[in-house]
Amino acid sequence: MVKVNWERFCTLQHIEYLKTAASEARGYINIHCPFCGDTDRSYHLGLHKSGRWTCYRDPISHKGSDPHRIIMRLIGCNRDQANSYVLDDVVELSDFDEAASAFMLDNSESEQHDQLDFPTEFRPLTSPRGRAKMYWNYLITKRGFRSSDTPKLTHRYGLHYCDKGMWRGRIIIPIRINGKLLSWTGRTVYDTEELRYRSLSHKNDADPRGLVNVRDLLFNYDNAIKEHHHVCVIVEGPLDVMKVDYYGHRYGICAVGTFGTGIREAQLDMLYSIRERCDILVVCGDQNAEVNVMNLLSAAYDIDVQNLPLPNNVRDPAELTKREIIDLFSRL
Repeated sequence: MVKVNWERFCTLQHIEYLKTAASEARGYINIHCPFCGDTDRSYHLGLHKSGRWTCYRDPISHKGSDPHRIIMRLIGCNRDQANSYVLDDVVELSDFDEAASAFMLDNSESEQHDQLDFPTEFRPLTSPRGRAKMYWNYLITKRGFRSSDTPKLTHRYGLHYCDKGMWRGRIIIPIRINGKLLSWTGRTVYDTEELRYRSLSHKNDADPRGLVNVRDLLFNYDNAIKEHHHVCVIVEGPLDVMKVDYYGHRYGICAVGTFGTGIREAQLDMLYSIRERCDILVVCGDQNAEVNVMNLLSAAYDIDVQNLPLPNNVRDPAELTKREIIDLFSRL
């Protein structure tokens, strides 16, 4: 593990911090959370001497075990410069974990991240019977999955469908982190629908409300960290993920999705965890999306992500066949 003298760092960088007798005894100080923004200027991000950091108001999206990332965010430096504040050492973590838990339990205003339940109109997509047939056939005829694979596919990713309300005509794709349902997105099966993906809003007036902004999450994160993989592929959309991950996981290939272009800080920290569980981490962007790929590679330069372009005749990863997936990624 590593060790950071956060008090010295904050003093040198003129960063306001809060230290109490209890926090000093447990080896941490509190600062403003740079991810929550200026709307909340309380000292609710804990910096522990082990290098770990946790935002007590959003402990799912705003946390990390790599001190370099938070140092880089706070002072706008590169990783080599951040490394000057980090020392090799072994530190006990239990006090910090207990302090973070106590803070969240005692602070009535802190956001509690439990998990969601699906609305009753969301039905499991487990067979092509009745109204489910349209959604089942969409995966086969429009998305290129084999009919014999569809039962295992819908089970692996927990797919549902909806036939009424604002989610009507969409395959519902759950987003789970550590087994908890935090949000979902819906992919329309109608060609005439302009909004291809509709994601659950995390804003206060949303009903139901997502527990976390989907742009701070990675789709299929749990499968990516469940076991060691030879290659983890970063793509954009959930169906891109499902195509690569489903046909590749038997061959040491997994995939995660960023829910669109670009990459956010919370997603970078999740990629850091994934990087420790795979031999190679690659980004595979859509055709004509070179700028998006370059932006991701620049943001994730310290995680060692490689770029792997698609074959010229393939527009996005969801168009790949099983054989193309195995040939493209297993040879790395």
